[in-house]
Amino acid sequence: MSMREEFEAWFFGKKGITELGADNNPYASSHAQAAWWAWQASRDAVVIELPEPAQSAILALIAEVEALREERKGKALVPIEPSPGLLMRMAIRNNHGLGIPRYYDQPLLIKANHGVTHARLLQRAISEMRKIHDEVVGDGFYSAERDSCYAAIADQ
Repeated sequence: MSMREEFEAWFFGKKGITELGADNNPYASSHAQAAWWAWQASRDAVVIELPEPAQSAILALIAEVEALREERKGKALVPIEPSPGLLMRMAIRNNHGLGIPRYYDQPLLIKANHGVTHARLLQRAISEMRKIHDEVVGDGFYSAERDSCYAAIADQ
């Protein structure tokens, strides 16, 4: 949109004026003409022309950001170092009983778990969740180059 089109959209939209004047005075009212001159002056004062290298750098950054956005589609951002809260949420998601303090310390459950306490089960679960997290962020054994090999194992 040109500067004049921006002005007219603003001015005519605000004032409800739609009448244009002759070619030598494009606006019928002196109020509209004065507003147009003020609009031009205000835009001239704030327009900053960037040198060519800066423009090229900005365009390159915009292209890089767009490429990163495209690459990230369908993916989630995950912290590289998991917080204790994240590991705990993952453990509870895997075993809801771990979210209830001392749940596995009940006599029947401690016997079923061969004497392993709730605290120890939780410790083990968090350790396993850390391993899973490491795989997700690329610090485990997984490598994208071998993805089809892993998939083939799962299909067996």
